[in-house]
Amino acid sequence: MRQGRRYGLSAEQKAEIWQRWKVGESLHEIGRAFGKEHGSIHFLLSQHGGIAPAVLRAI
Repeated sequence: MRQGRRYGLSAEQKAEIWQRWKVGESLHEIGRAFGKEHGSIHFLLSQHGGIAPAVLRAI
């Protein structure tokens, strides 16, 4: 297992991950683009069943 600090992803990065997933990029390709393991990308996507969550808007 890799040691070191864990850094989260910003809202913009998460949006880009969802966009890349939607156009068909693999978990490995997305992970390389963000310097993350593909398992981290899988975890993010699997939390919502592979479907991007709705964007919340203030009224």
